[in-house]
Amino acid sequence: RHHMSVMLGLITTTQHQQGAAAPAGAGRAQRQQIEEDVLRWANELLSRQSPSTPPLTSFADARLPAGMLLLQLAAAISPRAVVTRHVLPGDSPEERESNAKYIISVARKLGCSVFLVWEDIVAGRPRMMLIMMASLMAAHLNVGSAPGMHLAKSQQQVAAG
Repeated sequence: RHHMSVMLGLITTTQHQQGAAAPAGAGRAQRQQIEEDVLRWANELLSRQSPSTPPLTSFADARLPAGMLLLQLAAAISPRAVVTRHVLPGDSPEERESNAKYIISVARKLGCSVFLVWEDIVAGRPRMMLIMMASLMAAHLNVGSAPGMHLAKSQQQVAAG
C-alpha cells in the first residue's frame, strides 16, 4: 500500500510538471475532472482512429487488459510508432502480456514517463490505466499533432472568446 502511495505521488508530480495531472494536493472533484478529461481525450482519439470502437466508460473497462486500445491510442498519436504485425488480439494471457510489454515500449518511444509494469496492464488496474493514458495524453499534447486537443488551452480560448 505504501509503495503504491509513493509511486502515485511520483507520478502525480511528474505529470503535473507535464501538465497532465492535478497538483499533489488536488481534491477529489479535481481528480475526478482529470479522469473525465483523460477519458474524453482517449475516446476522441479512439473514435478518430476506429469509429466503430465503443467508447471507454471508465479505466476499469474490461477491454483495456488486452492492450489493443492502448496501442490504438499510441497509433493515433504517432502511426509510425506502432508496427501492426506486433499487435496481437489479446485473447490469451500470452498475447495480453506481449501487447502490454509492447505498449510500454511504444509509450517510451513517444516520450512518455512510464511508471507501471506490464502486469499492471494485464491485471487491468484502473489507477494504473489512468496513469498510462495520462502519460500518452501528455505525449500527444507535446507532439502538437491535434490542434484544439489540449483541454486547458481549449478552455482558455473559449473563456477568452
